[in-house]
Amino acid sequence: MFRKGLLLLLCLLSFNSFSSNNGDLLKIGILYFNPPFAEVVGSNTPIAFGFNVEIIKNICTIINKQCELVPMRFDKLLQALDNNRIDAMIVGISLMPERPENYLFSYPYFISEAVFFTLRSNQLTDLNNQTIGIVKNTLFPLSDRYDLVFKTRKEKKYLNHKDELRFKFYNNLPELLMALNTHQVNAVVLDAGAASYWINLSSRQYVQIGPVVARKSGLRIMTTKNHVQLISRINNALLEMEKDRTLLDIYRQYWGALTPSTHVQGYLIRQSPHKYQFIIPGAFND
Repeated sequence: MFRKGLLLLLCLLSFNSFSSNNGDLLKIGILYFNPPFAEVVGSNTPIAFGFNVEIIKNICTIINKQCELVPMRFDKLLQALDNNRIDAMIVGISLMPERPENYLFSYPYFISEAVFFTLRSNQLTDLNNQTIGIVKNTLFPLSDRYDLVFKTRKEKKYLNHKDELRFKFYNNLPELLMALNTHQVNAVVLDAGAASYWINLSSRQYVQIGPVVARKSGLRIMTTKNHVQLISRINNALLEMEKDRTLLDIYRQYWGALTPSTHVQGYLIRQSPHKYQFIIPGAFND
């Protein structure tokens, strides 16, 4: 689990040079501010640190490439990738672009869950018929209505339960949190790491609500289809980091003990006009 204040004790990396000085420069897009995954401080000599930065630093070393971090807002990163101004992006968000067939994805470097949270002052007891804010091109396919299905305990029995959700999409994280704080939405959904950070930082202003939703695809590095060799080398680097326990060491630095979620697991199903489709296939067991 994310431990507050840990980021300041971890490795700080300047933008213009890490990894080997051999080979062509790779431009890697990151977010300006998405703790604990990435955070950029300073203007004259920007410094980046966070979980994603540590991951990509090790990858660049293994594939023997010099890498430059390019910080942007999330929606601008997608445009930069499409226009070849960056070679790849690592953002600490479960990516779900509108046309995934146009991109290549690495193996997951982190398996995450989607977590809902709301303002404590909203005094919500469930998510049924609520408007949920989400960053566009993340977590779930673009659709404005979903059913959230999960098990609930009633009279000593577990029963299937369904909440109907309305999704409202935003371009980036600052817009999303502003929408929550100004009551444009009733709750928001983020990857678990980012949700944990903001809940902890809010001094009890934010509170988690509802079940968590497993994200089987996890967090992945994304590039365009003309970078087949690059994504292959990134995948090989991730396998090497898994084998020599580098990945595990980075996990433990940022997240502490790796334990299964104790929260109720839910599943999202898109409503019409789409046909019903389980986002995370699975069956409920009594």
